[in-house]
Amino acid sequence: MSIRIPAIEARLGQSLQDVDAQGVRRLLGQGESEDLDFKGKLYDNGQKGQNDLSVDVAALANLRGGVIMLGLDEQKSGTAKVATPVPLSDQEELRMRQIVASNVVPLPRWEIRAVPDPSSSGGHGFYLLIVAPSDQTPHAVKQNNGLKYPVRDGTSTRYLTEHEVADAYRNRFTLARARIDRLKEVEDRVESRSQSGYVPWLKLALVPASRSSLRMSNNAVSMVGGWLSEVLERLPHGSNFEAIRCDVRTGLRCFELRNALFDEEPALGIRNPEWASAHLALDGASGVGVNLMPDVDHRETKVTQEFLYVQVFSALLISVRYATDIARASGDALLRLRLPLPPGHHARNAVDQSLVLVSPMFGTDDMRRVSGSRPLNTLTLREFVSEQTVDLDVASMSMAGLATAVVRPYTDLVNAFGLAEPSTITPDGRLKLAFWHSGYQQHIRRWAERYDVPIVS
Repeated sequence: MSIRIPAIEARLGQSLQDVDAQGVRRLLGQGESEDLDFKGKLYDNGQKGQNDLSVDVAALANLRGGVIMLGLDEQKSGTAKVATPVPLSDQEELRMRQIVASNVVPLPRWEIRAVPDPSSSGGHGFYLLIVAPSDQTPHAVKQNNGLKYPVRDGTSTRYLTEHEVADAYRNRFTLARARIDRLKEVEDRVESRSQSGYVPWLKLALVPASRSSLRMSNNAVSMVGGWLSEVLERLPHGSNFEAIRCDVRTGLRCFELRNALFDEEPALGIRNPEWASAHLALDGASGVGVNLMPDVDHRETKVTQEFLYVQVFSALLISVRYATDIARASGDALLRLRLPLPPGHHARNAVDQSLVLVSPMFGTDDMRRVSGSRPLNTLTLREFVSEQTVDLDVASMSMAGLATAVVRPYTDLVNAFGLAEPSTITPDGRLKLAFWHSGYQQHIRRWAERYDVPIVS
């Protein structure tokens, strides 16, 4: 699983996974920071070297993550002065992993990236020790039969005081509870409006482990507007966001994505249906809602597996890209996919309206219920909820990574209809286009090929 540290990637001019020796040398003349530490040599194998490595990794994890760069010597100046490529080997990587695993508790998420240097001989280069932001702080280092809690402080390291350790443990459990509560908050902020009193809205809420602190401004609104145009172009065919002209508006500590045509002529009583909307909070959390297009003249709302997949993928794409592109979040995020099932219209008899999974057999006018599926209504299921953890770094690196992240919540949704597995995708996220309706196939194939989303041949 790849870790991203956006601030360091901006300084390198490359992603941490793609960085080369030239990118590393680009840091020469730049200074250390809270999330970047330079070391001219490998950590030695003595007790001091092992302790220094453990402390440096734990200190970054106890702040907000960062990178330790081995092979750039700052010569006690705080600024990278000279490149000093170090020997690279599998044995060295294994040694560093074992040291950290044996001495840091709880073990933070971190990885080692070896960067060969073509200008050096004998297999030399640079090591990037990449430490992810952690929601399991405080991380302790075993020292002299006790525990010490280091934290990065500017360009140096200090140890947490007793009351700071107590606060950190309390915050660990408070934060876990707060993230769950935050899911409900952003989900509730998604507008759910339509012409019908019965509106099955599929809602996706996402809360990153690392909180951002964006500031609302005209420039920020303009930036989100430009970002939105790029994201909407990447949505698969059939997304509800295709059906609307989406505007970025400001709300209370958030950006709102709304249908620009909704209630365009309120004085004339003309109401355009709200097909999709989103709430993008300044802390990086988001809620996205899509209308499952109820048929108000019947007791059943008919949806297909293809349609549901496209809506879940679109909602997750918007949420993940907002968290990583705009809020600069990384690491894990909590995800909740929810489908409340409100009661149907009450006419002569009280009837619960159903959501039915169907397959187009001979065109869109002939919709047959999928064999083995069951209708969803308040008599069989009060509401559908799927809760997952998403690796933002993996899901944001490629559309294939996002397709993998979609599998579990989407499969849960299909399971709620009584099917053991979806016919549209494989368990690892590849598209089974042979099972998609012909009206989707051509468009989805072009989209998948353009963005390297894997397809079952």
